Amino acid sequence: MSWKFGRGKRREPPAETAAAEPQAAPVAGAQEPEEPLPDADSDGVPDADDRCPATLRGIDVDTGGCPRDEDGDGVHDGLGMDRCPGTPRGAVVDSHGCPLDGDGDGVYDGLDRCPESEPGATVNDEGC
Repeated sequence: MSWKFGRGKRREPPAETAAAEPQAAPVAGAQEPEEPLPDADSDGVPDADDRCPATLRGIDVDTGGCPRDEDGDGVHDGLGMDRCPGTPRGAVVDSHGCPLDGDGDGVYDGLDRCPESEPGATVNDEGC
């Protein structure tokens, strides 16, 4: 076995050839993505179009940015606020969206044409 030190021709290690990563070609007519429009209440409706600019986070909104109220009782559907969805239109409701029946006759206030029926009285569909 022999060792040779000194003046020999030095070999360079082979240069690593990195494969060039392909670059996407620009698409004719393509536009740069636009910055999102300001939406202070984060409801998905830009502030410029938002009719209800301070909607609570998590509330389902309509296209105008206002909380949904499918049964029209004035109590928002989101976050469990309306505990009685599907209340008939015109019925008076409490703060939970549940219809009231002040005289207990089974016809909701607001729809009851005789809202002061005697307790236990038999009434028709209009509360009379």
